[in-house]
Amino acid sequence: MNIPRHLLGLMSVVVLALVLIAGGNLFYMNRVYDMANYANRDTVPSLDALNGVLSSFLKLRLRIYRSVINTDEAAVVEIDKSIERARQDIDWFLTQYEAHISNDEDRRYFEDERQMVEDYLASQRGIVELVDAGRRDEAKTALMNTLPAGLATQAKLEKHIKFNVAMGQAASAEALATTRQAALISIGFALFSIAVIGMLIFQIRNSLKTRHIAAIVDTSEDAIVSKALDGTITSWNLGAEQVFGYTAQEAIGQSITMLIPPERLHEEPEIQARIRDGGRIEHFETVRVRKNGEHIHVSVSVSPILDESGKIIGASKIARNITKAKLAEEALRQAKHEAELANQAKSDFLANMSHEIRTPMNAIIGMTELVLESELAPTQEKYLRKVSASSRAMLRLLNDILDYSKIEAGRMEVEQISFELGEVLRQGFDLFAAEIEKKGLALGLTIAPDVPAQVLGDPMRLSQVLHNLLGNALKFTEEGSIQVEVSKLAETADDFVLQFRINDTGIGMTPAQSAQLFKPFVQADSSVTRKYGGTGLGLAICHDLVALMGGEISATSRFGIGSTFCFTVRVGRVDVLQAAPSLRESEKPSGQIAARRFSGIHVLLAEDQEVNQEIAVAFIERLGATIVVVDNGQQAVDRAQQESFDVIVLDLHMPVLDGLSAARQLRKRLGAACPPMVAMSAAVLEEDRRRCREAGMVDFIAKPVMPTEVAACFARVLDKADGTESVERARSIAAADGAFLFEDFVQRLDGNRSLARRLVENTVSTYARFKDDFTALLARKRCAEAAMALHSLRGVFSNMGVQRLVMPALLLEGALKAEQIPGEAALSAFWLAFDQTLGELSCSLIQGANQGSAGEVIPARSLADLLAALAPYLAAGEVIPDDVMNELQAYCRVHPADALAGRLVQCIDAFDHAGALAVLRDAGVAINEGA
Repeated sequence: MNIPRHLLGLMSVVVLALVLIAGGNLFYMNRVYDMANYANRDTVPSLDALNGVLSSFLKLRLRIYRSVINTDEAAVVEIDKSIERARQDIDWFLTQYEAHISNDEDRRYFEDERQMVEDYLASQRGIVELVDAGRRDEAKTALMNTLPAGLATQAKLEKHIKFNVAMGQAASAEALATTRQAALISIGFALFSIAVIGMLIFQIRNSLKTRHIAAIVDTSEDAIVSKALDGTITSWNLGAEQVFGYTAQEAIGQSITMLIPPERLHEEPEIQARIRDGGRIEHFETVRVRKNGEHIHVSVSVSPILDESGKIIGASKIARNITKAKLAEEALRQAKHEAELANQAKSDFLANMSHEIRTPMNAIIGMTELVLESELAPTQEKYLRKVSASSRAMLRLLNDILDYSKIEAGRMEVEQISFELGEVLRQGFDLFAAEIEKKGLALGLTIAPDVPAQVLGDPMRLSQVLHNLLGNALKFTEEGSIQVEVSKLAETADDFVLQFRINDTGIGMTPAQSAQLFKPFVQADSSVTRKYGGTGLGLAICHDLVALMGGEISATSRFGIGSTFCFTVRVGRVDVLQAAPSLRESEKPSGQIAARRFSGIHVLLAEDQEVNQEIAVAFIERLGATIVVVDNGQQAVDRAQQESFDVIVLDLHMPVLDGLSAARQLRKRLGAACPPMVAMSAAVLEEDRRRCREAGMVDFIAKPVMPTEVAACFARVLDKADGTESVERARSIAAADGAFLFEDFVQRLDGNRSLARRLVENTVSTYARFKDDFTALLARKRCAEAAMALHSLRGVFSNMGVQRLVMPALLLEGALKAEQIPGEAALSAFWLAFDQTLGELSCSLIQGANQGSAGEVIPARSLADLLAALAPYLAAGEVIPDDVMNELQAYCRVHPADALAGRLVQCIDAFDHAGALAVLRDAGVAINEGA
């Protein structure tokens, strides 16, 4: 048969296009298969192996810790066996992972980890040998020395896990991109082939038969099928045989529905309707059935077939098997899901470990506190205080890890309560005042005038960020100064954006070191960790906390010169007329609460651990309360129905009946007669506290238990029940303000009232002219002498229990040490505190002299009325009548924190009528000089 040359050319183009489609499909599918195979064969098993190494490593550390602290020989033997099993598990998982190493970087991770693990195991064998030899103190020291190496190894394993997950995700993304690219190219080639075939059919319709077209179509690896409008198959290529398993003889003449699973039969009528309307269906994914019953994923394109007159007589379909690509996509999706589950498991593990570690920490810290209160030799006390300090350091580390875990899991919550910004800053400065003084650093605080005094936010989280940054500045600064600046960047009708800057003159950082900040478990370099300590979590937690408070954090630094950390937070606006009581007004200071006795209070404690029972009993009995101890929740329910209690304390995790279930039963059985119930547990997540509230508990004591926290908790729940006397509340407010309380001073001197009065008299006499002398030193610019005078003043008043002067004096002292004359604002704040303190001391002398006297005068008039009664006598220079003076002194006894009344009494006692008149003028009292 003679075929024109141009038709042969068109046929050749069609063949070439189909060959390119087949080759492209093969090439891309092989790539997708390789990536999917990588995910199935390497990524998932390697993640399993790495997670196994990490889990076994953490078990090993915990069991070695138990070996060190456990003195039971039988238990030590079992622990040694479990340590050996953990070592074997680590070796096994490392061997498993080695078979799945995929590239050089992966191998470097593996070799580093194996070396770190081997080094750590070697060090731990030494610790176990020390324990076996009975040298437990050395073993404890060695265990603490290996803590950084253990944390570094754990961080390395977690980083490797993230690296493997990233490789799997990259392979997934590349597979998806390759699949899309292959699909687009295939569609393009397919459409091009269809167009060429159409042209070829048009040109040779009278000279070539249908079998020639079928021969061309049969060269495609894709299934190319034609069908009539009723769905009957009219052509079937070799690709269709490969894809669906039916031969042409088996398929032609059958309905196309034989390829469609029952759940997809609704698709065919929709396709037929589109074809009859002359439409095309380009590349939609669906599921079809092979001859052997296997379901496969296919990508389908459908086009109408026209006769010579242009009438639609059928449809052509091109189907491609994309099952391998789908399986690869699903495998990668599953790998991602498993990685997310592993990450969640890690967060849950950290929370659970926090609970498990806090339980023995409760015993360590609690027992240490109790022993420190007993009679000890100096060496014993020194050792125990080191144990206490180390235990608290470990608790802080545990809190950091738990905070990071909560942030990472999205469980960290930020409060919105009213608080005083200045109080947060003062607490931060108080925390580091002793260390700043020890290093001789200058400390400065600048608050812009437009910064609001009271705001809505989370004072605890803001304090956490400030304390961390101040602690870092202090840690890395040996000389010079630390400056804190607070300013307002922006405001709206509802909130403010505040900026905090912490500048230091410390060791500074290089640009490379600065780039690593705010990343978890990262220090500037390894030498920093060795010299200064730390886990590298603090700044990462600060970064996330600032973000939760709607702000940002950054750092600038110059190596050898110093660093500046800057962060912003968004805080709410507080309506001054409707502001909630501040912390100072609504909370009692811990010192006052600890001093309060709870005599007559009957407490029921449910706790299954004997050591924890002993600690709780000691702390509660020290408060003056009586206590009944039971071993589980069921016993607590039974005992509470037999006996009346004022407070019930429930541990959450107990045998027989846990604390939450016990609380529910107590609430149900006792009803309105149920006393306040308090949870006591090492579980400290907000979710745990929420569950306690839902069970009917009204407060929460976190382990390790501290005496002040127990007292504070009892004060809260009992005050809710019976209220608090106004005098005691006034004393609490005075203590929170840093005021001097004479009775507290007497108690600190073992009740020696005469000694307390003599010391107060000497202090008032000594510092009567301090203001004039200090002002003269400033006028002569004798900064060193002025700083020394402030240093002595702080020591005296701190020993007397007066805290109000400490921070203003410390700020002045820092400026003077830097050879700077303090500003007017700082001086005014200091003199205000100074005058208030001397006034309180004078009032306390009156109070101390009249304590316990019969027929005590009760002030009948307000202070304003008393001042008005005093004015004529002072203006005329006459002696104050006894009845008026007694009433003024009585007012001072009832209101010891009233500085104005104290200053007035001080002036009158010194016969300084001019000074007394000045006090009256300051108070706004009208004085008739001519009277």
